Amino acid sequence: MLRAGLFYTRWRILIDRIVKAQQQRPLLARRSLSKELREANTLHEEWGRALSEIGVPCVTFSTEDAGLTSDWALSLFPFLWEQVRRNYYKVPWLRESCVRSSEARVHHAVKKHRLSSVMFIHNDQIDAVSQGFIERLRSEGVVTAINWGGPLNLSPANAVRYLRAADFVVTCSSQLEAEIRGIGARDVLMLPHSVNTRTYKPLKPSAEDRARFGATVSFVGRHYPSREEAICKIDPSVLSIWGPGWERSELVRRNPSVLRGGSVSGSDMCKIINLSRISLNSHGGTTDEGLAFGNQRLFEIPACAGFQFVEDHPDVDRYFRRGSEIETFSSPEELAEKVRYYLADDTARDSIRRAGYARAISDHTVKCRMKTYAEYVSKKIS
Repeated sequence: MLRAGLFYTRWRILIDRIVKAQQQRPLLARRSLSKELREANTLHEEWGRALSEIGVPCVTFSTEDAGLTSDWALSLFPFLWEQVRRNYYKVPWLRESCVRSSEARVHHAVKKHRLSSVMFIHNDQIDAVSQGFIERLRSEGVVTAINWGGPLNLSPANAVRYLRAADFVVTCSSQLEAEIRGIGARDVLMLPHSVNTRTYKPLKPSAEDRARFGATVSFVGRHYPSREEAICKIDPSVLSIWGPGWERSELVRRNPSVLRGGSVSGSDMCKIINLSRISLNSHGGTTDEGLAFGNQRLFEIPACAGFQFVEDHPDVDRYFRRGSEIETFSSPEELAEKVRYYLADDTARDSIRRAGYARAISDHTVKCRMKTYAEYVSKKIS
């Protein structure tokens, strides 16, 4: 029987977040940060919940469970945390101590819950467990997987050995799938991004939300030059932008009113999509860096019953039917022209919006992805 464990751990990232929290909040306010830090990384929890909903017993754990984000740990010794952050990769015993802590937690969970599989969700970090520990789990009959999301040419030198050690590697990128197979990984499972329909869904926004988030054409996301170039031809009188970094862009300098806000939460993003006639999605040049086409926004927008424009790419057809479930663009000029067309044709826009919503909730939810994962691991076990 499949019993799954999902371990999300990135020691360096967690330590960086603790130091940043200490720098941004006074001592007396740090107690309120402990819960925020422990809940910041929820991917493993979303996946674990979906596995449980489809009948697969699942245990989830992460570095946030290690006690480092307790109230006392956050409140005490800011100077020492800063030294830990600066020297994490320089001091072998410090790094090895974190690794040993991770390995002990994983092995205890494997034995206690009789886990038949464990996936290490690191994205592009390999500071959680050792290659030898993965091989130890395999020798004990545990199917091991590594979730990997970063380009191999930018990864640490020992990443290749690390990925080869597991029974299979999970990636959301078709580009990385070929690269990982090329380095000699035992197997690769392509598992695209998905949408958490608990957060992203059609809403009936309040009058207050309409005033705050209502938009004709919206873009939500961090500024990248390629993103600015993609949307620069759109009439600024209909454009609204939320996201960090845009305040320094030429587009906003010329049209300050297009910038409506900085970073937004998932719940606020859902409101923006629900209250936009058109939602824009640009990958920010990541497809040129070997990362996945098919970011989470690709699925979040239609799950909110939003109308989406995204860059044209061969992988679009993996997920949606262009022209009937989603619309694409190949240049800033084409995007601006299509935006004008669909703003003038409510019927065509509504048809695509409805079809995209139906496809997203039937094929691209977290539960859909975890069904694929469970079936794949079950075959490995048998």
